[in-house]
Amino acid sequence: MTKQTQKTLAAAAIATTLAATSGGAETPNPLDQVAHVIQFVRFESTLPRESVLAAANERRPQFEAMPGLVQKYYLEFDEPNTYGGIYIWESKAAMAAFRETDLFKGIPAAYGIASQPRVDIIPILFPLR
Repeated sequence: MTKQTQKTLAAAAIATTLAATSGGAETPNPLDQVAHVIQFVRFESTLPRESVLAAANERRPQFEAMPGLVQKYYLEFDEPNTYGGIYIWESKAAMAAFRETDLFKGIPAAYGIASQPRVDIIPILFPLR
């Protein structure tokens, strides 16, 4: 199979999937379908690992109840005292609303964040599944 054939088949599969989910309307551009947003956060903590885990577990129910938060993954990196999270939001609006909460405002103190964390906001083009 040539690369051109593969590209054509992939484009057709995407168009078919989008048409099936759009109720038969004109096939939308995948870039117009962006809804979910990934927020990637990485930070260095001044706290021992046990304290970071305790803070994460203590705050977990609040994150589970957060409107618009589809999923959150807690991360621990190979670098010493480096942690983070991957948040999957229903929309940019849900992520923005989270930034106004006490839960968000308490993150630096709860995790002993040593310096400005790295934060990347990544729109999802479309999911595989």
